[in-house]
Amino acid sequence: YHARVVKEMSCKPKSSRMTALALQPKFDCDPYRYVYPEPTAIIASNGSTIANPGTAPSEPRITVTGSGDITLTIAGQLVELHGVSGGCVIDSRMRDVYESDGLTLCNGKAVIDGDAFPTLPPGNSAITWTGSVTAVQILPRWRYL
Repeated sequence: YHARVVKEMSCKPKSSRMTALALQPKFDCDPYRYVYPEPTAIIASNGSTIANPGTAPSEPRITVTGSGDITLTIAGQLVELHGVSGGCVIDSRMRDVYESDGLTLCNGKAVIDGDAFPTLPPGNSAITWTGSVTAVQILPRWRYL
């Protein structure tokens, strides 16, 4: 599960005579269970299919290596990348697009169908692309309800 602390933790002595501290963190927990350790990335070929074994749509990290204008379709969801030089990383969990270095944002180069980043629904998903693409690597991030 993914969880995060949503409120500052307070450290208070249990009593004036005790030196032990009581920590009372408040967490907000993601409702999904994730595969651990995270599976290795999948190298996709144009026209291939990826099978999601999970029970919830995954939010993959997709690394596209190539240049120029690229159109990527994943499970019927369209992503257009414009003016790519080297590649882009589409991170559906973070809702961002990065240069191939994984650090420099390039959201302006991406047009995403309906502003919804691509997901992999349970079952099979077809992957196709057009343009000068040399590789597509998908870190699937399978998850379960």
